[in-house]
Amino acid sequence: GTRAVNLRIGATDKLVLASLAKASVLHRAGVGLLAAAGRESGTGPASTASAGEAAMKQVVSQAQEEIATAYTMRPSMEIIVKALVEGGIEAVSAACHLTPGAPVLPMLARPCNGAQEVHARLALSKAGFVAQYKYDGMRAQVHLMGHGEAKVFSRSCEDSTEQFEDAVRAVSAALKESEEHRDDPIVVDCEIVAVDRAETPARILPFQTLATKAKTAAGQAKKNASEGTGASVDVCVYVFDVLFLGTRSLVHAPLSERLERLRAAFPKQVPGVLEHAEQRLFCLPNVGAVSAESRSGGGEAEERELHKDLSNMLMESIGAGCEGLMCKAMDSTYEPSKRSDAWLKVKRDYVAGLADSLDLVPIGAWYGNGRKAGWFSPWLLAAVDPATQELHCVCRVMSGFSDDFYRRKTAEYKEKLVDACPAHVRTGEACSVWFDPFEVWEIRGADITLSPVHAAGLGKLAENTSRGLSLRFPRFLRERPDKTPSGATTVDEFVEMFSRQAQRLGAGGPSE
Repeated sequence: GTRAVNLRIGATDKLVLASLAKASVLHRAGVGLLAAAGRESGTGPASTASAGEAAMKQVVSQAQEEIATAYTMRPSMEIIVKALVEGGIEAVSAACHLTPGAPVLPMLARPCNGAQEVHARLALSKAGFVAQYKYDGMRAQVHLMGHGEAKVFSRSCEDSTEQFEDAVRAVSAALKESEEHRDDPIVVDCEIVAVDRAETPARILPFQTLATKAKTAAGQAKKNASEGTGASVDVCVYVFDVLFLGTRSLVHAPLSERLERLRAAFPKQVPGVLEHAEQRLFCLPNVGAVSAESRSGGGEAEERELHKDLSNMLMESIGAGCEGLMCKAMDSTYEPSKRSDAWLKVKRDYVAGLADSLDLVPIGAWYGNGRKAGWFSPWLLAAVDPATQELHCVCRVMSGFSDDFYRRKTAEYKEKLVDACPAHVRTGEACSVWFDPFEVWEIRGADITLSPVHAAGLGKLAENTSRGLSLRFPRFLRERPDKTPSGATTVDEFVEMFSRQAQRLGAGGPSE
């Protein structure tokens, strides 16, 4: 049924957590809280029920917030349920803390359109911000627990240790170079990137090279275990944050302290094996803004200098084979699973066009014609609505695919067919075939348009309540094996992208 499908895409975690919190509060409070609330209201017996209900709602709401926060630190239903049974909500908060060996969902960044917007949105950070290269690889956490134990987790918290044992060796060896922390447990936030070490410096290879390595390793785990390589592709671990070191969780520490601890943990880089993310500090005084290299002067001249320096760094990152920049407020804490305003991502494509690619879920398709006869084409893709646990269609895609991709994916998706449009899918389209969703594709479009057919954003647009949103001229970029459907672009994120596009263009945007 629908619940089973929703569980498969991981969209019901919030619902389950909210229900657990409410059940725990009701079980432990009983009628005592209701009676007490009625007495405290001072309005007599007639108001007891309503006052008690209001008090209960407030307590439940607070409990749901606490359990949701705890889950970001320790995404384990088993631990949460056990803690609830033994000690209620308070026990959950105590049990769910960052621990080496147990992954947390990564903190995420919001897209922005260039240096001026970075400056405007991070101007309140008195400590300034750091710009780091945004590497085109797999976001990962590497956990060293001590005594030779180690784990690698993907951004969706899946255990990827077998695929990337070389990353474990790189982090372990680099940590041994630190006199202060050589034997300490550590949790590192990093990007694992495919590289060609035959060149100096090592040349960054396309993301698909890394995806091929991961698939090869997954399919030949036993064979590769003895070799410890996963696949014949070299990787470099680019470290950019540390979440735990020694005996201390650092998620509540400011980024400035975390970067200092990261340098202490890895004082020596190994080119092409383990490196610190290329980065530069930008300061934002009360008047204007200056880069770390030019801290004198003030006003508009400093602001222009910052914009120039940041734009130059963006182009340098592209030239180095990266996607762009990650700009992070130095006073920001680490907020697992949150897409934070304190972290911004800037790509070359953002500056001139649509401010982000989309990570969408294939939900259906039609049968191709002519050269594409026998293959699925076009494909219908959707965004996720976490509030309703539904998939809302965004666009048809038929560009960017190779013939090999068509052959491979048509065969793969024929194993995922369902009889009709799933109940949790919202669309005005009538596909020839429908799928049981299981993966994510990255899609780029020219811009976002109003649509009478597509459901994403329907009812969320103040001036166009009868229309949804779609992507114009969508083109397939790549598969995202590091993401699950629950990590796809959300409907709210898509609506926000449209709003930002409209502000930039000074209009409501085009229509289909």
